[in-house]
Amino acid sequence: PKQDFNAYRKALRADVKKVLKMLESKPHEVTDKDLIQCVGIETYLSESLLNRVLKKRERHILCILDEQWRQDQFNISDATMLSFVSERSSKWSVERASAIAKGYWELEYMH
Repeated sequence: PKQDFNAYRKALRADVKKVLKMLESKPHEVTDKDLIQCVGIETYLSESLLNRVLKKRERHILCILDEQWRQDQFNISDATMLSFVSERSSKWSVERASAIAKGYWELEYMH
C-alpha cells in the first residue's frame, strides 16, 4: 500500500520527465501518437495538451449527437450507421485506451 503508492509516484515523476523531454524536443510537432504517451499525465504536462484531449472527447460526443440529430430529421433509426460514426470518431480514444492498458500491464506484470 504505502510502498506501492511511493513506487507509483516515482514512476509518475519519471514518466512526466520523459514525456516533457520528448515534448520539448518538438514543441510544434506533437502528433496524436505522441499525445497517447501523455495518457493520464496530461495535467502534469501542459494545459494545452489537456485541452487537446478534452476537445477530442467533445468532438466525439458531437459526432454522435449530430448523427442522432440527422437520423431524427429523416425519421430513421440506423444503429449500424451510429455505430460506424462512433467507431470512426473514437479511433484515437481506442488507441489511448490501449496505451493505458499496456502501461498498466507493464507496470503490474513486467516489474
